[in-house]
Amino acid sequence: MRPFFRQTKPALVRSKIAALSLISALCLCACGNDDKSTPSAEFEASGTIAELHLEYGNIPLLDSIVLDAYGIDTLHIMQNSAETDFSLDLFPYDRWKFEAKLYANGFLMQTGELTARIDAGEIENFFIQMHPLLGFFYVEIPLGLGNPVGIQEGVLELVNGKNSYSYTGHIQNDAITFASEALPLNQDYQIKLILKNKTGEELYHVEDNVTLSEDEPVPNLNLMALRGKANLSVQIAEQMNFNIKILLPSGRRAPRNGDMLITEFFSSPLKSDSSQYEFIEIYNGSLDTLNLAGCTIGTTANEAKGWKITRNFIAPSEILVLGDSSAKTPEPFRNTETWGDLTNTQSNIVLACDGIAMDSLYYNSKPDSLSEGTLPNYSNPSSNPLSTALDMAKWEAKDKATSWCMGTPTPGSIQPCP
Repeated sequence: MRPFFRQTKPALVRSKIAALSLISALCLCACGNDDKSTPSAEFEASGTIAELHLEYGNIPLLDSIVLDAYGIDTLHIMQNSAETDFSLDLFPYDRWKFEAKLYANGFLMQTGELTARIDAGEIENFFIQMHPLLGFFYVEIPLGLGNPVGIQEGVLELVNGKNSYSYTGHIQNDAITFASEALPLNQDYQIKLILKNKTGEELYHVEDNVTLSEDEPVPNLNLMALRGKANLSVQIAEQMNFNIKILLPSGRRAPRNGDMLITEFFSSPLKSDSSQYEFIEIYNGSLDTLNLAGCTIGTTANEAKGWKITRNFIAPSEILVLGDSSAKTPEPFRNTETWGDLTNTQSNIVLACDGIAMDSLYYNSKPDSLSEGTLPNYSNPSSNPLSTALDMAKWEAKDKATSWCMGTPTPGSIQPCP
């Protein structure tokens, strides 16, 4: 389980006898020895175990990562998408061979290998550059809480020369997703996306041309909103993330009750741990970009007593983390002018705009048998403090305590309850 709120770091390797650090360039950015942008590795002598940390972009439908090491010994390690750290116990040898494989969407998608000498008492830093073998299309379209538009079916059609492919959409948790089979790289595909209501009436129709290449083997096509004219624009995202987004213009308006949900809060961080901090997480479940001017978070809907939100807007399906401006809080999460400190025992949390409550909750560290709307909260921050998070599959029953669970804090990421 990852530590609280610790951002991904470069490869860290510790070994007295022999150590190896491999950082996988799964994001397909250049990792040559002359690349000054390559993150440097930190080393610290400890035991004989080499800890391997892989860095890669956000790959949809990632199944597993496999590492094989051949030398004086043979190691085979497989880890699922939730695990990014490898531990290797290596002996000195003049010709270690390392092979890495990435599986996604049920296929072997990328491979990479490296041969290196490992000397006793030395710490070396190596890089494996992954090479894509195949690609696939993945489309995720938020439908908004309760699917107000009424989308019931959809089809993704791809045409490549004389070859054509068709994929049916899958609706789950207020989103419809499409995933293609493995497809050849360096090919141009005509893409057509059609969404229909329960009577078969066509609601949305989007067409464009997209190229699967070694630089973008898995275009992650996200329709960010379903309002406005459906003009398809393809944008390559920043380094370390090769997603491509379909950006459709959405309406921009003031929030209404039910548009936004409080999805997680953390009130009891360890004071001795500088990586932990209080936060409240909110989610835009509408199909529009919402104006946050005049919006506050706090223990009351009273605008004068609330903590003003400094972000100007929140996009459809966006998760916004609200925290104070202290040094402990990561900069992307410092989204309030002031912070009033969440109590560890019991309190209200109210998200309000212009003095009108958009969403609210009440938590208590002690069970309340008289009210099923009292949410659980962890009040003893002496060890492993927990946050309280909404199970989005039960968002319609968010006023019931059974729709919430306590676990490792995950600000900015909605995780299902176990």
